[in-house]
Amino acid sequence: MKKYIILVLALTSFSAFAGSWANPSKVTVSYAHTAHGGYGVFRLEDMSVNPDGCSNPVYYVVSKQSNPVFEEIYSLLLAAHMSNKTVHVWLNGCSPHNHPVIQHARVLD
Repeated sequence: MKKYIILVLALTSFSAFAGSWANPSKVTVSYAHTAHGGYGVFRLEDMSVNPDGCSNPVYYVVSKQSNPVFEEIYSLLLAAHMSNKTVHVWLNGCSPHNHPVIQHARVLD
């Protein structure tokens, strides 16, 4: 019985991972926000991906406090916005304002 319980716990722990790549899209709005230690706030043409079910998926955000590459992601997305390039962002978690949180980003074209 003990082995069965350990096996079930081990298998269920792998299902706790969330997050997903958003659909490739262009940035339509970008701004900096000072709340909760600082955020880069972005709106994309396609905001349909919300892997963690955040209650306010109007914007995607990158956190200055919790992301060690905040400056790189913010700069990359701002440059993509200014040059009208398509981006691809990885979302994982919800901000204190319940926006999906950007963890990774890349420019596609």
